[in-house]
Amino acid sequence: MNDNSNEIILEKHYYNMICEILDEFEIKYERNDDVFEIKTGLIGKDLPIYLIIKVIANENLISLQSYFPFDIPIRCRNYISLAVSIANFGLYGGNFDFDYFHCNLFYRHTINYLDSVISKDAIIFLIKYGVSIIENYNDKFEKVTKNGITVGDIINLFE
Repeated sequence: MNDNSNEIILEKHYYNMICEILDEFEIKYERNDDVFEIKTGLIGKDLPIYLIIKVIANENLISLQSYFPFDIPIRCRNYISLAVSIANFGLYGGNFDFDYFHCNLFYRHTINYLDSVISKDAIIFLIKYGVSIIENYNDKFEKVTKNGITVGDIINLFE
């Protein structure tokens, strides 16, 4: 078996494991078996949380991403950039990314499984940790998009 075949076997294994975990937690999801991608949504305290979980064989990665469910006005780009920088400094895993030109804000956390065995518990942690970080920060980022916020307000909001 060549390396590419092994990558596909691992990709399918982790993809199926993620689906089993979501089934166990009774979380509804959409699966795209062609690209090993799962989309799901959860109801957060303040805002909905949308997750995209991918298994990427050629990169040996399990990736959890979440795009934020609100628009970021162009006038707020610099403020969001500052907020992302402050928020990321305090994170131990995962990070927020902001596409300055398209005004897209999202959270990303990955696990690399090259020469490794990733346990079910590690994937559960990835999902739970990601959801808790998103839940903790989504309302703060949304406040940054409101009129009248200052740099001082952003620093106070994220400290």
